[in-house]
Amino acid sequence: MSAIYFAILTDAGQAKMANAIALGIPLKITNMAVGDGNGQPVTPNAAQTVLIRENRRAPLNTLFQDPLNQAQLVAEQIIPEDVGDWWIREVGLFSEDGTLIAVANCPDTYKPLLSSGAGRTQVIRLVLVVSDTSAVELKIDPSVVLATRQYVDKSVFPRLKSGVALPTADIGPIWHDDYASIMTWQAFTANSANYQGYASQLIGSLLLDTQPTARPGYIKSGVQNLSRATYAALRAWAMHNGRMVAPGAWLAGTIQCADNADGTTFRVFDVRGEFMRAWDDGRGVDPGRQLGSAQGDAIRNIVGTANIGLQPSAGFGLLFNTISNGALTHAETSVTGRGASTTQSTQSTGNVGIKIDASLSVPTAPENRPRNTALLAAIKY
Repeated sequence: MSAIYFAILTDAGQAKMANAIALGIPLKITNMAVGDGNGQPVTPNAAQTVLIRENRRAPLNTLFQDPLNQAQLVAEQIIPEDVGDWWIREVGLFSEDGTLIAVANCPDTYKPLLSSGAGRTQVIRLVLVVSDTSAVELKIDPSVVLATRQYVDKSVFPRLKSGVALPTADIGPIWHDDYASIMTWQAFTANSANYQGYASQLIGSLLLDTQPTARPGYIKSGVQNLSRATYAALRAWAMHNGRMVAPGAWLAGTIQCADNADGTTFRVFDVRGEFMRAWDDGRGVDPGRQLGSAQGDAIRNIVGTANIGLQPSAGFGLLFNTISNGALTHAETSVTGRGASTTQSTQSTGNVGIKIDASLSVPTAPENRPRNTALLAAIKY
């Protein structure tokens, strides 16, 4: 029995295909049109330049080589719910210059309009046999094409709702509501770590947040009693990356985690109240630092000297003779003492002191700090 429904290249399409193969320049197919055949069954004709009665023309959704038959091209278009109220009996493919490249017929199919009370998304596929599939190229505007449900299902990560256990095998990237993040199958095996399973892509990262409580998927920095079982991936990440130290070696302010003596919990790094500084990593601005190490406060050294003396003045008194430099300064002051003559002199003694109090001119505190804003330090698990 001969085929009733089929697709063929038009004469113009064959000419363009031959030219594309000869010149090595792909033929760009952009649009698909559907028509109702003017109410009658349609038989494709290679001499056609238009559809018998076209109802709609729009960009292709996709054009791909049939994985089961490399000589076949599959063109696809999606007609949305709000378009229709006509029959589909004929289909055409058009190049970017508007030439009808291929034409096909199909069983009578009614496309309802959503406003009529019944609607559906209609997928139209045209399978075309060509001698060289590489000579054809899809050219579309991504902003006007629609995706099939199958395409979306394959493209969007599976979502696991709160309370659902993580998969025990790799099923590809997932989203989990409890972790509020995309998770991938990871292996943490260095430094005696033994974890293979799903973990957040940003596990172990530090977030400076603007709310007082940790968001889903985060814990506050400084937590000291995390369950090894519940947060197994975070603990394994710390071990794998050299962030796990012996309990007695754990220091606040460093990026370190440590197991607790109870054998079931561990503590994470505590950077509350600390300023964050980008690791020098060989630049030389802050040499000798290790990633995650703590650094105490310091200021640049302030130096200065002052020599203070007293000497008799030419009259009846004493004069401060003071020399200063650096951070210290002085004001010369004359001091009048009891009388003295050329035949009798008196001797005076006194103490001269210098006091420095920065609070008299600038704000002071028990630490050195710039202006700052307090944020919550939270760790991704």
